[in-house]
Amino acid sequence: MSKHHGDDEFDPAEALLRIEALIRQVSGFQRTAADFYTIEELAATFKISRSAVYRLRKEQNWPHHRFGHEIRFSTQNVEQIRAMYDKQPPAPPEQPRRAPRIGTRAQKK
Repeated sequence: MSKHHGDDEFDPAEALLRIEALIRQVSGFQRTAADFYTIEELAATFKISRSAVYRLRKEQNWPHHRFGHEIRFSTQNVEQIRAMYDKQPPAPPEQPRRAPRIGTRAQKK
């Protein structure tokens, strides 16, 4: 849940995550295999909403890690998710071979 200016509750963990995300964004941070994506970062990566990430994680069995009540996605998990949706173009249907036209109709030409 996002905290707005004027709310009584301040969540330091959420603030730290937002600061880390901003630092990564500004510094051109490149992820390593040991890094984990938050729900918000994964949503931004795939350009979908946070609720879509939660829903797809559950409905499509997206690979993820749980740390207590926190859900994180490793870079390997993200690649696995991408692979789930990489579809090869379908092969064109094979046309049945027609028999050569021989007979009265073919002779009229």
